[in-house]
Order: sequence, then C-alpha cells, then structure tokens
Amino acid sequence: RPLLIGISGPQGSGKTTLTRNLVTLLSSTPRPGRSTNDTSTMLRVLAISLDDFYKTHAELVALESLHPTNKLLHGRGLPGTHDVALLLSTLNKLSSRNPADYPIHVPVYDKAAFNGKGDRSSTEKQVVTAPLDVILLEGWMLGFAPPTDPESDLTTLVSPDLLAKYGLGNLTYVATHELSAYAAIDTMLDHFIHWTPANVGIVYTWRVQQEQELRARNGGIGMTDDQVGQFVDRYMPMYQACVPKL
Repeated sequence: RPLLIGISGPQGSGKTTLTRNLVTLLSSTPRPGRSTNDTSTMLRVLAISLDDFYKTHAELVALESLHPTNKLLHGRGLPGTHDVALLLSTLNKLSSRNPADYPIHVPVYDKAAFNGKGDRSSTEKQVVTAPLDVILLEGWMLGFAPPTDPESDLTTLVSPDLLAKYGLGNLTYVATHELSAYAAIDTMLDHFIHWTPANVGIVYTWRVQQEQELRARNGGIGMTDDQVGQFVDRYMPMYQACVPKL
C-alpha cells in the first residue's frame, strides 16, 4: 500500500504549505531504481486534508441540535464534526494496488457553502486514476489522544477562562467520546510529523495574520481580529489538553 504520512500542526503554522511543497518535491522524485529522465516513473503522490472530511451541512446541523448547550460542536472544526468512517473508507480504497479499483473519488469540502458554514461539495472531487506511492494527510489534530484522567487533565491544562466558557462536561465529552473515534486514523499512519510552538498562544497571532492576508487578497472580506480570536477559542482547549501529551 502507499506510504501514509500524517502532518499535524496548529492553525496558521504552515502545515498546508509544507504539504504542498512536499507534493512538489516527491512528485519530482523517481521511484527507486527508475530513470530520472522519465516523468512516468516519478512517485505518485496525493495530499488530502482532514478538513475535506467534515460532515455534511445537514449532519452538522443535526449534531448541533443534538448538543444544544455544547458550543464546541456548533459548527465544523472540533472532534465529532468529521466523517471519520468516510476518511477511513477512502484511505482503505486508496491502499489498493489493483488498477481495476480506480478511479477513486476523494471528497472536497466547500467551506463557502451555506454562508461560510460549509458543506461537502456535490460536484468537486479529487480523482485518483492509478495506485499511489505516497499519501500526505494533513490535519490540525492528528495524533491527539483522549486524556487518561479527563477531569484532572482538563482542569490542569485548560485555561480557566476557556473552562468557564465551554464547561468541563462539554470539554470532557468532546475530548473523550468524540476524539476516541480518531484513533483509528492514527494507527494507519506510517510516519507522523508534528510541530509544536513554544507557546501555544501564538496560534492566535498566526491565525490573525492568516486572516489579514486573506482579507488583503479578497477586498477586505473576512473575519475581524476579534472574530478570529473567538474562532480560535473553540480549538484552544484541545491544543492545551492534547499537545503536551504528544
């Protein structure tokens, strides 16, 4: 099967850029023992993102209705908002070396749909036409594991303001029940790359810079700095609770 490499890092840390550069580098690398002058002998590489496996808009609405007081599950992003079964199924299909099993369609998520709430695209997909050599899977929480002692770990590691904002019970549910489903993804990885900033709070600065660059490119449309802060708040408890355990 193809080599599966997980790439993980906080928002704004450059994991998508790293993944893109690795695709370029590896795609120009010949398979062992093959000619460097024949492009048909180069490694076949695919990059996919955990983001493309978010649940559909309808499923996210249903999830929010099921957990009306848990703001962590209101909107995409956190554990529980991805279709883990679809990702596992897709990775298993892509492990086939039989050309007859292709083409294989990999979903693409349209984050602009439903006024930015997002939905799985019904028209756009990545189409894989032949067996691969390398798959790069990038996602902000790859490798995260549920806390062994949820109450102790969360109250110790998560900042008091975020504990008060989201509630220990809600955080425990997401960090244990929802996150546990992602372990099956981690066990499939052959290699895992993760980088951690010295201070996880820098994620706020990185994400603000990222959004400012986005606004500069699209005529000022995008989140304000304060809105970015609120956005990152939902992710921060998972960073604080899980990154020290990696």
